[in-house]
Amino acid sequence: MNEVSSQVRAAGWCSSAELDALAGEGEALLIVDIEGGECELLDPITCPALKRTRIIVELHRSGSQDVPAVGELLRQRFAPTHRISEISAKARNSPDGTHLSKFGFSEGEIPAILDECRGYEQKWLRLQPMSGSKED
Repeated sequence: MNEVSSQVRAAGWCSSAELDALAGEGEALLIVDIEGGECELLDPITCPALKRTRIIVELHRSGSQDVPAVGELLRQRFAPTHRISEISAKARNSPDGTHLSKFGFSEGEIPAILDECRGYEQKWLRLQPMSGSKED
């Protein structure tokens, strides 16, 4: 809709080497939602181009690690090269989903649709490369 499709590449599964090649092509913004694979893929040692890449990552449980542990690991990995901020989901309510009524959902159904039933507070990390950070 905003005519940037030529600037966006949506990728499915990729290896660290493939991600390094994609991120190394130029200025990139990596939006990551990989359902628990964050710790495995987002490693600036196996993927050096990440050291200079802007990243927004949704935090998920990873194996036996809970969300705070995943977030802490990523903070440790990227602290030398990135400014890191955390974004927390806000509580949703019916006005957030008023657009769903045009699809035939009732006002009583909308809260259930908006609830992702995760059982934990949803968080994202925003990683912004520090100016002058270099690849080792």
